[in-house]
Amino acid sequence: MHTKEALEGGDSEARVKALKHWQNSDLFDPREKAALAWAEVLTRTGSQAEIEFALDHAARKSGDKTEPQQQKNK
Repeated sequence: MHTKEALEGGDSEARVKALKHWQNSDLFDPREKAALAWAEVLTRTGSQAEIEFALDHAARKSGDKTEPQQQKNK
């Protein structure tokens, strides 16, 4: 969708092609994978628990050592 912009912005064609399987690619560092996971969660439909799990997993993979923020019940 944004291939042209990514290439013009300096990303390589290999990285653009690797986006389809970013989770298993060595072309993305842990912080980039966390950002990609976040983007995926934002566009995914699922239960709140699935979303929180995905975000927590992405944070741990990125090296973030903070505890996930707990949602307050209203």
